[in-house]
Amino acid sequence: MRRTLLIALSLPALAWAGGLVVLGLALLGHGAAGGPLPQVVGGRDWLGLAALAGGLFVFMLLVADRWFPRAAPRAVAILEAAVFALFALTLVGFGVSLSGLAPS
Repeated sequence: MRRTLLIALSLPALAWAGGLVVLGLALLGHGAAGGPLPQVVGGRDWLGLAALAGGLFVFMLLVADRWFPRAAPRAVAILEAAVFALFALTLVGFGVSLSGLAPS
């Protein structure tokens, strides 16, 4: 029963994290498939990196922590904090790139 619950809780989180990673890769790919989204979004490199970091953070927090509960707490906290800091910094970079495009 515990394993079934673990899988049921992990699958939506895995889909969420995977979706963020795919979106980040699409934004970083600059529309190699010809889609309109990457050409429209300003600062798409920053937004792509933020989506990648966000997907990794969601995976670490909602999937890996459940499947490996006995991992070293200090190492887990340091890695999760580093990935979240990367996510926050890339969002700041995205905001700065947008403010540079704004008319003065």
